[in-house]
Amino acid sequence: MRHHWRYFKYVVKHKYHVLRAGFKNGVPLWKLIIHDWDKLAPKMWRSYSNYFYNFNNLPTDREVMRVSLVCGVAGYNPYTQEQCEREYKETWNRHQHISKHHWQSAVCRNDDGTEEVMEMAESDWREMVSDWEGAGASIPNADPLIVWYEKTKPNRKLHPITQCHVERLLGMPA
Repeated sequence: MRHHWRYFKYVVKHKYHVLRAGFKNGVPLWKLIIHDWDKLAPKMWRSYSNYFYNFNNLPTDREVMRVSLVCGVAGYNPYTQEQCEREYKETWNRHQHISKHHWQSAVCRNDDGTEEVMEMAESDWREMVSDWEGAGASIPNADPLIVWYEKTKPNRKLHPITQCHVERLLGMPA
């Protein structure tokens, strides 16, 4: 139960910091209010709270198999680390693609396997930067935003125009 409380405190802290950064970055108020709203949905709540705050307390598939064999308990099927990890990846993937403030939502995967990076709307890239600031402020010992941005830049796919706007908002030289 403690992991739910810890996750709740993180979400509130994150939303507070995103709100502060969003005001500074010119994000519309309604976008700040609904920011990460889906993280309060039961399935996402469970997967995030377990993955980040309860993962080591969950049994592994191997431990469950051992208990089932040793104790002869038929149908013993607890929520395991492997299920938690799978569920987390599914909910994180869904969150990235339905939440327009994630750059992943602007990457179109075509049927032929190619990808097309689309330009993000201004309110979305402003919210994305605010989200990065909010995450950094909510995580202990996080790198400063510019350092994190430069470090993770090769892994990110931004349309050149979006990237220019983002870097200008971050105060980086043109």
